[in-house]
Amino acid sequence: MTDAPGGAIEEFEEVMVSYGMEYWYKNKYALRCGNFWESHDKGDRKYFTMRLGLKLKTFGLDVAYLVPQHITHPLSQTYRFTLLFNFNNSKSTEY
Repeated sequence: MTDAPGGAIEEFEEVMVSYGMEYWYKNKYALRCGNFWESHDKGDRKYFTMRLGLKLKTFGLDVAYLVPQHITHPLSQTYRFTLLFNFNNSKSTEY
């Protein structure tokens, strides 16, 4: 049993595609970009992302800006902020 009443064709319409790349400078600053695509019948989210990241010893900050393909899209001019914490700041030991 599937969650799509339209069968296999509808299952394939539920596929979302996203990809991206990142560049790290001195293992402290990150520059990222990516793309997200979703079927028109399953939400029609299509946008490009640009992100900046900063990583320190115990925390990091990531800021993203979404650029949708449709100007009237609800995600238009959306910023996303992520605050990261590293509770295990010890270095791993190789055996």
